[in-house]
Amino acid sequence: YADKAYAKRARRQWLGAQGIKARIMHKSWGGGPRLTRWQQRYNALIAPIRAQVEGVFATLKRWRGFDCVRYKGLARNRNDSFLLALAYNMTTALRLT
Repeated sequence: YADKAYAKRARRQWLGAQGIKARIMHKSWGGGPRLTRWQQRYNALIAPIRAQVEGVFATLKRWRGFDCVRYKGLARNRNDSFLLALAYNMTTALRLT
């Protein structure tokens, strides 16, 4: 499930060649023709699924300012992201119990 930014014909064809169903939202190219009803319906079906994931990233950005990395090294940033995800999951688990 990908954002409209990834809506390229070549990307859809590549995914199809790999045997992966392309679940990329359709995009109206600036000033071009509007989306067809089928494309609008397709986007509406994908949106709730994408919203669940996007909500996690929005929470991380609000909670911890997770819009850029804190360290220069890849290992430190990986560990920082892991701990941030762990804290988020623990908080969510407490809320669900």
